[in-house]
Amino acid sequence: MKLSEVEFRNCNQNSAKNFNRIDIGTVTLWFSYETIIAFHTPDTGFVATENIWGNTTGKHLNWICNKEDRLPRAEFLDKLNSININFSIEE
Repeated sequence: MKLSEVEFRNCNQNSAKNFNRIDIGTVTLWFSYETIIAFHTPDTGFVATENIWGNTTGKHLNWICNKEDRLPRAEFLDKLNSININFSIEE
């Protein structure tokens, strides 16, 4: 993987920088503050967690998915921990 295949983006619909997306090759991770709240891989498709935090994280989740599509946190973490991000960086 080339370093250019790693991309960091602010996903907020305003000027705050507390909702971000990181693309690492074919894996995408969405963060609310410093917490992973959703991810996508070719094997898993899109996976999101329920909101167990507060209003701002709830807004971030609402921007990327419907409430009925979210998994309980423990199930989400099991799926997240099962993904394999193996890569070496080439410049």
